[in-house]
Amino acid sequence: MVFQQQCYGENLKDYLENKNNIEKMDWTLKIKIAADISNGLVEYIHKANIVHRVLCPKYILDHDGTFVIIGFNQSVSLDHLSELDDLKEISDPGDNIYVDPMCSNADYKYDKSSDIYSLGLILWQISSGKIPHEKNKEIPVNSTPIDYIELYESAWSNDPKKRPSIEEIARSLGDIDINHLYQDSDYIPNVYLKRNNAPSKKEACLFINKGLYEETPYLFLTQNETFVGRTESNHIIIKDQELGKQHAKIKSFQGKVEIFDLGSKSGIYVNDKKLEFRASQTLEKDDLIKLGRAVFQYLPAGKYENRMDKLLPVYNTDYLRKSLENEFENARENKQSLSFLFFDVDKFGEINKQHSHESGVHILKELSELIKNEHIGPKDIFARYGGDEFTILLNNTTDAKSASEIAEKI
Repeated sequence: MVFQQQCYGENLKDYLENKNNIEKMDWTLKIKIAADISNGLVEYIHKANIVHRVLCPKYILDHDGTFVIIGFNQSVSLDHLSELDDLKEISDPGDNIYVDPMCSNADYKYDKSSDIYSLGLILWQISSGKIPHEKNKEIPVNSTPIDYIELYESAWSNDPKKRPSIEEIARSLGDIDINHLYQDSDYIPNVYLKRNNAPSKKEACLFINKGLYEETPYLFLTQNETFVGRTESNHIIIKDQELGKQHAKIKSFQGKVEIFDLGSKSGIYVNDKKLEFRASQTLEKDDLIKLGRAVFQYLPAGKYENRMDKLLPVYNTDYLRKSLENEFENARENKQSLSFLFFDVDKFGEINKQHSHESGVHILKELSELIKNEHIGPKDIFARYGGDEFTILLNNTTDAKSASEIAEKI
């Protein structure tokens, strides 16, 4: 049994059509509205084993600052399905937009997932301010939290079994990171280790080949399991909208390191080859791992200090010299182009004299990171030759003109 309260106020449809309301709606308010609706389903409607059936903004009222669900004249009690007569047809075409398409099947048996589909469309409308249609609802709204997008997309899944429960939606709304927003543009993701995760530098590590970082490009792996994803619950966090909340797991045991796909949409690529869904692969030295827009190079235990510059996120001279012979041989055998850039930083000595050695190091770090993220491919070798001198070995560059263009940009 559901006890209804007499409610007065503006419905959500009119509320979202009011430009003044839209202008003042930040993500705290939007999530609050979504949470009010979800909690109404959790605490009253679905708790009473009732399916609203026509859940849409017209039947959601702003009652003294709390958004409540009304309009139960077409609802269905799951406790009395056997007594169900022919349901009333939905007369308003505007309401039909929000009805689960599965309901039109002759053999469809009502369950709570149909309300979840409707809620997914309402969540999208709260974020966009637009009425959902097939042509526009699949387009993510710019500057929308990634967690929120993932939530409404799972809610309107064509497969009812893949839709989350209303309890899961309510919990997820409380965990949304409102600072990690969808971007309809090119970007380089931030990558960092969880603060309380401090494995030894003697362990195997991932070197950040492409990605922004604050302190170090080396991510050392723990001796057991390291989880990777876009949320703070992981050991390695990659702020990338293409990644799942928990995207991958890296397991290290007795010198063997494996990477596992955790059912992610965008997948995991090792040396340009995509892992099978929920499959794993043992990592080998210098394997390139692509997770979303971030790229990492795998270094086994003990290899970290042998090849990297002690101050900058680039290779050292010894590694460059050891690599040159192999790279030339590979280019010759495969008939591929190979280009070598050499440059230094003008007037760098004056910076050290006028400011400090620490200032000089800071500038070299910033410069190295900028060049690495903007101009260095996954297979290129960017090394410090000495002092303020740098080299870049460009693999498979089409011709000297392309290499010259990269040099000019730098």
